[in-house]
Amino acid sequence: MFRKILNFLIVIYSINFIFAQAPYKYKCPTFEKCTDKNFIFDQETILGYYYPILKIPYYFENGYKCSIFEFSKLPNKTIQFDKYDLNEKTKRERQMYGIFQSSPNGTLSLKFTQFEFPMTFKIVTNKPEYFIALACHDCGIFSQGGKGIYGYAFSKVPWPSCELIKEMKRKMINCGIGKHFIKHEIQDGCSRCS
Repeated sequence: MFRKILNFLIVIYSINFIFAQAPYKYKCPTFEKCTDKNFIFDQETILGYYYPILKIPYYFENGYKCSIFEFSKLPNKTIQFDKYDLNEKTKRERQMYGIFQSSPNGTLSLKFTQFEFPMTFKIVTNKPEYFIALACHDCGIFSQGGKGIYGYAFSKVPWPSCELIKEMKRKMINCGIGKHFIKHEIQDGCSRCS
């Protein structure tokens, strides 16, 4: 009986990892072709609160809503991030946190403190209203043995206009993301996030 339970837990754990990023069958892109022209990243521009409006993949963080990120500056060009969201069933808040360092071309070297594994993101656009950060991993950190894309489109406001959401989605699609992988996180009923 114990062995059956253990096998069941391994299968569930594996399924969660398999769907933790959108599968990608080609060589991982650098996202240079879809990065805004003459792009220079200044980390001061992303300090404060942001709401993930679009995210990849659909299954990652399933069952959570009302996500909000807080980006704050630390010494040595390091940014700390705190992420809060609510479990839809239990209504309990979850917090994740970590740090990242950035380069002028928009590359972010990120580490979630709880998990102790590094990730590298590329900011492909950084506008006053939003920014988009994407990652592609060949090594299968999230999907076992496969490569995949992971990312967010962050907005300064929890309820951006439909036009702005369409603009963010077009940008992600131009970066090679299949539109069926892009999840729109609706902030309805999230007054505690505003």
